[in-house]
Amino acid sequence: MSGKSYRVTEIARLDVEDIGRYTNKTWGKRQRNDYLRALFIRFEFLAEFPYSGQKHDHIREGLFGFSEGAHVIFYRINAGGIDILRVLHQRMSLVTAPIK
Repeated sequence: MSGKSYRVTEIARLDVEDIGRYTNKTWGKRQRNDYLRALFIRFEFLAEFPYSGQKHDHIREGLFGFSEGAHVIFYRINAGGIDILRVLHQRMSLVTAPIK
C-alpha cells in the first residue's frame, strides 16, 4: 500500500448519512452496516487506485466517478489521494444534486 488517503467533503458526508438512513429504514440495520462498509472500502480502494474510475470531464474538469452498488462515488485526485465530492444514487440528476 502506498499510504494514499481519502477525504470526504461535508456534502459527501451528508450524502453518506442520507444513504445510511434510507438503507436502515428500507432494509434494516444489518444491510445499512454492510452497504456503508462497502462504500468506505471502495473509498480506500479509490485512494490507492484513483484512475480506476471513469473520467467525467464533461461535468467538471478532473472529476472521476465509480459505481458502488446503487450509487456513484464522485471524486477528484489530489497529491495525497482523493477527495470524495459526492455519493449519489445512480438515477439522481446532477442538476438537482450538483458537484461543486
